Parts: sequence; C-alpha cells; structure tokens
Amino acid sequence: MKKYLSIICAITMLVCLGGCGSSDSDSDSKSSSETSSSSEKEETTEEKTDKETEKPTEKETEPETTKATEPATEPEKTDDSPVKILSHSLSKDYEGKDILVVEYSWTNTADKEKSFSFAVIDKAFQNGVQCDSMVIGCDEVDSEKQLADVMPGATITLKEGYHISDMTNVTIKVTDFLGDDTYINEVIDLGGGAGVSNDNSSSIGDTTLKITGHHLSTDYQGEQVLVIDYEFYNGEDDAESFIWFFSDKVFQNGVECDDIVIGCDDVDSQASMNEVMPGTTYQVSEAYHLTDTSDVTVKVTDLWGDTTYIDETFSIN
Repeated sequence: MKKYLSIICAITMLVCLGGCGSSDSDSDSKSSSETSSSSEKEETTEEKTDKETEKPTEKETEPETTKATEPATEPEKTDDSPVKILSHSLSKDYEGKDILVVEYSWTNTADKEKSFSFAVIDKAFQNGVQCDSMVIGCDEVDSEKQLADVMPGATITLKEGYHISDMTNVTIKVTDFLGDDTYINEVIDLGGGAGVSNDNSSSIGDTTLKITGHHLSTDYQGEQVLVIDYEFYNGEDDAESFIWFFSDKVFQNGVECDDIVIGCDDVDSQASMNEVMPGTTYQVSEAYHLTDTSDVTVKVTDLWGDTTYIDETFSIN
C-alpha cells in the first residue's frame, strides 16, 4: 500500500509542476512576442545557412565515428578461470598402486582467506567412474598444501593425486565448492585410449539397478554379514554415486539390518561413494549384518523414496 501511495503522490507532483511550467511559459511568450517577430526573418536566414553547412558535415563524420567505435565494442577473450592445470605425472603410493598426480595453479578470488580444499571440488574420472582421491604415502602429493589458507588475490601451486586402474584417458573436472561453476573439464591422455566412458548427450536412458549376486562373509569382529552385489547404470544427466542416489535397505524378520559394516574384505566402501558418469554401468557391493539365517528382503529406492528399483525377497541358505 505504501508503494502505491508513493506512486500517486509522485504523479500528482509532476502534474502540478507541469501546470506551473506551462503558465510561466505563456506569460514569457506574450512578453517576448514582439521582440521575436522582428527578428524572425534574420533567424530564418541564419538557420538555413547553418543547416546547409551542417548537413554535409554530419554525413561525412557519421560513418567515420561508427567505424572507429565498432572494434572497441568486441569483448576480449581472456581465461579468467581461477584454477588451471600446469602439469601431470604418474607415481605410486606406499602400497604400490598407480597414481595420477595433477599439478594445479589456484588463485583465491574470494574476499577472505580460503584453502583449495574448501574453495573448489576436484574430481578425476576413468572409464566413466570417479577415481579415488584418498591417496596416502605419495611423495609428490603434499596434503597440507591443499588445506593451507590463501589470502584473497594470492595464487598457489599444489598437487593432487588420484588412483587409476589402467592407462586409459582420465577426465579432470573442477568446479566451485557448490558445483555451480565449472572451472576445468579436460581430458588427460595417458596413452591407453579413450576407455569405456559414455558421457555424451542428456538423453541416455533410464537409470537401472539390479542384484547380480550375494554371499555370506564376516567383518573384522567375526560377525556374519550378507554381501550383495549391485549393478548400477546411470541414466541421469549428471554424474551420480550409489550412496547419494539410492537408499538401500535389507530387512530380516521384519527389522532393518545394520549396514554399518567395518572391516569386510569383500566390500570396498569407497566404491559406493565414487561418482559414475552418465551412460556408465558400475558394480557396487554392500554389506549388512544378519541376526540369523532366515530369508531377507532387499528394498532399494531413490534417495527420497519416490521410485522403487528393487523389492526382492530371497533365501540366504
């Protein structure tokens, strides 16, 4: 209501000012009518002369002005990305696993101190699957540098390591911390070809999930667990991980089984967190604690429970 009253008051003031201006101009025009009429002929002659001399000048200068300003309006093409890849090399961790080491240059464009790890998200994909970046014991990777705060406007060089499974191409993707802006989307050729990644169009097909097998195992405390092998096909537009896309549950005797299993040799906990590129099929194994040997029901939905992918009951004997 206040907004509308303000608009009405403003319009009223403009009308009043317009009225005052018109009355003043009428009185001024009457007083100067005699003077202006005597000099009309002289002004008319002068205006004609001025117009004749001005017209050629405007025609001549107008094209030159346009030509001079056109190049200045074209934007300059500059690479303003705060993150750049400087180099890459191959190395090994303390277990002898192959590591791709990528050297980055990062400039802090924020208005306060930040570290590389809390300013950007860097990921490496090979064969359509995210590479494990938990690299321990690689001499070329200094984890402290990744966490060091950098002043606004300052630039730092650092190295990140990624576990690789073979010598096929690796795609490096770096975004801001929230994933809104993409800074790097670059393929590194390791000499082994393109691999099996299918990151192409947005219309790839429907996401699917199926059980490919199951077996019994034990955790580090000797407790019995059920290991279920899943095959996940990502038909979404973006890269997705099993743990953030699905909600998987196993029920025994009507009660949900505990899925916090630590120290089971048959389960790679990192695999469920690895993102999978669109159009890629991925194998994931999950473990669940059992209370006895009775039948189990496996239910898997999307993270919000809107879509059911698996609802299956089977015997573990």
